[in-house]
Amino acid sequence: MATIQVSIQEAQGDLAGLIARALSGEEIVIADEARPLVRLATVAAAAGSVVPEAPRLAADGKPLRTIGWARGLITNVTDDFDAPLEDFEEYMFTDAELAERRAARAAGKPMPLE
Repeated sequence: MATIQVSIQEAQGDLAGLIARALSGEEIVIADEARPLVRLATVAAAAGSVVPEAPRLAADGKPLRTIGWARGLITNVTDDFDAPLEDFEEYMFTDAELAERRAARAAGKPMPLE
């Protein structure tokens, strides 16, 4: 287990990065000048709880993005999800096509996307 020592100013500037490094197993010591003050370490998991996995870091110290992290969050998509929006019809069709679509809508007829 590696131990690194940082100043209070460095810790204030990169607390999130130091926490990520502590979660990955490093021991972080925060010091005032050369005098160690605080040790940053992980907390043991309570019975039955799960400690989150430490984020993988890129070379610049930022967490890597995880592909598929939102899988399963969108559970209800309406049938007309990909239908054109009425507000944008004027950008999608010529004036003649637009007049035809509006007349069809007023008559209650379905409007093709062509």
